[in-house]
Amino acid sequence: MSPDDFRAIRAKTLGLTPYELAPLMGVHVRTIQRWENGERSVPGIAVALLEYLQRDHELVSKRNHKN
Repeated sequence: MSPDDFRAIRAKTLGLTPYELAPLMGVHVRTIQRWENGERSVPGIAVALLEYLQRDHELVSKRNHKN
């Protein structure tokens, strides 16, 4: 997955900031930023989790409303 694809799913599809996505993925916000800036490639497990979150918006929405 390209950095632009990752960013588009996070921001446009899920409507999340890097700060909101990081705890859902169990990574530091800087890791999200590195993936999106192309400093590091997005690992397969992160792609799979992002695609899962993309399919299940309710999970993301419920998590955000608890905070």
